[in-house]
Amino acid sequence: MIPRSSPARRLRGLAMIALLASTAPGCVDGPAEIMIVLESDLAVPKDIEQVSIEIVTGGEVQFASDFPTAGDALQLPATLGVVVHDPTALVTFRATALKGGVPRVTRQAVTRATEGAVGMLRLPLSWFCDGVVCPGGEANPADLQTCHEGACVPAFVPPADLPDYAPEDVFGGGDGSGDGTCFSVTDCFALPVPRFLDAATCRSVGVRADLATAVQTEGDGVCNQQGCFVPLPASMLSTALAEDTSLALPTRICDRTGTTQALGVAQSTSCGPWAQPHPLCGPWAPTAGPALDPVAPVTLAAGQRHPQALVLHGEHVYWTNAGSGAADGEIKRTRREGGTPERLASDQIRPAGLTVIDPGGGDALRVAWLSEGERSIFSVPVGSGLDPLLLPRLLAEREGTRGALAQQGGRIHWTTSLGFVMALPVGGGAPEAFNLDAQDPTAIVAVADAVLWLDRTNRRIWARAGSNAPAPVVFTEGNAGILAADATHVYWTVPGTLGSTDGKVMRARWQGGNDGTTQEIAGGEDYPYAIAVGGAEVYWTTWGQGRIRSTLTGGGTPKTLATGEPHPMAISVDASHVYWLSAGTSGAAFADGALRRVSRGAQSVSP
Repeated sequence: MIPRSSPARRLRGLAMIALLASTAPGCVDGPAEIMIVLESDLAVPKDIEQVSIEIVTGGEVQFASDFPTAGDALQLPATLGVVVHDPTALVTFRATALKGGVPRVTRQAVTRATEGAVGMLRLPLSWFCDGVVCPGGEANPADLQTCHEGACVPAFVPPADLPDYAPEDVFGGGDGSGDGTCFSVTDCFALPVPRFLDAATCRSVGVRADLATAVQTEGDGVCNQQGCFVPLPASMLSTALAEDTSLALPTRICDRTGTTQALGVAQSTSCGPWAQPHPLCGPWAPTAGPALDPVAPVTLAAGQRHPQALVLHGEHVYWTNAGSGAADGEIKRTRREGGTPERLASDQIRPAGLTVIDPGGGDALRVAWLSEGERSIFSVPVGSGLDPLLLPRLLAEREGTRGALAQQGGRIHWTTSLGFVMALPVGGGAPEAFNLDAQDPTAIVAVADAVLWLDRTNRRIWARAGSNAPAPVVFTEGNAGILAADATHVYWTVPGTLGSTDGKVMRARWQGGNDGTTQEIAGGEDYPYAIAVGGAEVYWTTWGQGRIRSTLTGGGTPKTLATGEPHPMAISVDASHVYWLSAGTSGAAFADGALRRVSRGAQSVSP
């Protein structure tokens, strides 16, 4: 049995066929061949970035390799031709999809090759099988089971059930060279219609058989601004849909204690069911068709319950979910490109601001957050190999603790409703309190060697540089909201009245020639709220029309990067993207909040 080489790949110096390109049958030495077809309903490389292939006969591994090889990118669907010299032998084919070196989905099959034919063996790497481990096969390959649509079934495939391989049956009518058509999840679910999903029975009602249907997830699958979607194949839709239009889904995806969770079911308003031979559209697909817009707004985490604050650190975005106000708040993180969110702490009471502590020296990162419900600061370690639900460590407790956290100079700062700015050493110890003499400090931000905060009562911004005494910076105009700062200027929002255009974005110099003057850099805004600064641009959210907006730090014509966001609460920026949290809607009890991002290079969109 020999995996068949690809001429195109041999020219690049690879000895074996890679999962990065298609191959064509024929021109092989050997009596029988099986063409493995790898395909998935997950996004590459967000959800899976590597596939491991293993081929076994007679209890011995005949071939084992990981794809892609160094310097290449995984493309799906992909094929691997295997020449079988003994058509009577049972051959076990096993494919495992990995993310970050961790197996997510394994699909296996046991079959025989047919002499004189090239049989096509599909090994779909499906989200519905994420984390499913099926038994059997240790003593007899014929007893092996595999996951199919979320359930373990016999892995044996009768040779007569293997159709003849034809590339057009894999690559949407093409040969895998960039032709053929694909199924666009982002387009088909641009206006998704939700269908009620009963979490107790994992059944959805009112589902139409003639429309594309998808499970809505927290972060897996193909994502657009509306959410993240794993489409159901037409074959699964037809077998799982009852005559009463109720759709039965694998119960494990409705288990809220698991890592693979269904938030709901959605149907398209414009597309029929997803069906072979059309793979999902994406930069990983060797087909033609609609490409994913690299600068469009995209959801990183959906179904968040009243998200409040976010911070960027390393490869991840960290955020808090306030929850309902009871002990159901959470601390979470996900990779900046998205994926399955990771829960770092749960059962918290109204967590608000947060920061990430990097102690260095090989010690684990810690995420710290402010609990408004318990008037305290807590932290937990994060990182590979750590228990994801360690009991939080109490760092500090202070009456009136509220709002954001700001880390600067080896200390965590926050404000209290009793007129204090607090400072706590990141390594632990007693907090220091600064009595501000009848101030009402609210918003707080750290930059360089200083901490700045807003005195809401007296409408004034203050700064404390290093160990110096606090000094006034500027009087604000109106009731200021959230602060942001760079090395020379402080920026803030003046929300105004929701539904009107009296909101403003302001700035003033706080360092180097501060003369107390203010500058309006954007006016006519409908309730501007959160604000962030990155390089030569300042970004803010508006509750009116749910916009994400930007302009130059010195002012200019504002640009709208996204719109239609429900109560965007927090915003942050890195070198390439803008990230924000939308708190959700009151009609959904704020359980429909989300973390999203958009390219800083996006063109302005219509309101």
